[in-house]
Amino acid sequence: MRASATAAGVEVTWSAAAGAGSYRVQLVDLDTKGALSDAVVVHGTRATLPGAFSQSAGVWVDAMPGGRAVGFVSAGASGGGAQPWQMFGPQDFRGGVLHADFPQLAAGERLGVLLVNAGGRDGAQADVAVSGVAEGGSQASGVRPSSLVSMLQRSVALHAPEFAVPARAAAAEAAPAGDHRPFCVVPGLDFSRHIRKPATRVAQTAHGEFWVDDEDLSHYEAPFFDALAQAYEERVWPVDTSAFGAPTDVDGNGRILVLLTHELGAHLNGGWLIGYFGNGDLLTARDGSSDCSGGGSNHAEIVYLNDVRNGGANGYSAQDLQGTVFPATLAHEIQHLLNLGHRCVEKSCDGPEVTWINEALSKVAEDLAGYGWNSSIGRSEGAAYLERGAYDGRSLTKWEGDPIGNYQGAHSFMRFFADRLGTDVAGVGERGA
Repeated sequence: MRASATAAGVEVTWSAAAGAGSYRVQLVDLDTKGALSDAVVVHGTRATLPGAFSQSAGVWVDAMPGGRAVGFVSAGASGGGAQPWQMFGPQDFRGGVLHADFPQLAAGERLGVLLVNAGGRDGAQADVAVSGVAEGGSQASGVRPSSLVSMLQRSVALHAPEFAVPARAAAAEAAPAGDHRPFCVVPGLDFSRHIRKPATRVAQTAHGEFWVDDEDLSHYEAPFFDALAQAYEERVWPVDTSAFGAPTDVDGNGRILVLLTHELGAHLNGGWLIGYFGNGDLLTARDGSSDCSGGGSNHAEIVYLNDVRNGGANGYSAQDLQGTVFPATLAHEIQHLLNLGHRCVEKSCDGPEVTWINEALSKVAEDLAGYGWNSSIGRSEGAAYLERGAYDGRSLTKWEGDPIGNYQGAHSFMRFFADRLGTDVAGVGERGA
């Protein structure tokens, strides 16, 4: 993406984004976030914006539909002047590394690299490696055409509230076909590594596909998935999508995937991990490496569930898992999936929902599907945690201390609003109530 100042205004050009029908272009003040010009919608990859540069001026380009960021450019301290200037817009994030190509640098142009820790943890470390350096040069200035800049971000946790959003993948990447395919899986919720696991599709509904780790196939009988798929299709899907909106479809298959695998582990932090949703599966391109060393994204709407034998090791029967535990977990995790999709795939964002709100909404999703506090099991569980004296005076909106206490406290707080404003939970914020 490039821009320059001319007598007519700001001339902007950029590379086409996959699946984009049009682009929204606007001159903005990067300090105040205020608009410096009216937005222009074009169908090509070039636009002219009226207006003049200030030191904090920049141009933002979004690919439509969905508002996926193509990138932004900034005039910098010296202003645009007559010289072209550009700044990389995220396009390729894998394995914790951000790759940027600048193939059109003219003779004599120099490239400066600035790392901005927007929304990440203070003090996060990063390295910059540059290839294509001009003869005699060792710094980012003097980079020749087709240079590659790699920015490695080490210290940003995937599920931390200070989450830094990676670059978005293409809007719709075709999913592998057939009843057998490999997936990248996080073992024991250790997001620092992924492993590749072959899996078999065991059930399919109008809105879901159920897959099982090939190592675990012998742990199940067909009726298990008949009941689980029915609960998903008849209770979880209609309730979640009615309350929180339709899902994105980054893999183009029209369904949410559910993968069951023992790799989630039998024990975790004194309990066990029933299931999870990973942000990277929506936000980054599919990892095509043989060992999932390229970031581990399956680039799909996907939720992971634990294996039935690990459930048994924690006192849950197969009937418990298929009848209530797994459906409740699907309702919970799919809310996270829908929430992130609406915030960060369909439009630009500065990170996922605030943790307490996100988890509280997922607990309400369990309620709406009939597996939460409005059932006898869920009600007694929640009440038991909230009755503990150790939770007196604890914040309802800070994720601290005992995570179970925070779940139940945030849940009860959100239920207070949901019960008084109706079950249209997704619309509560829009009404300003």
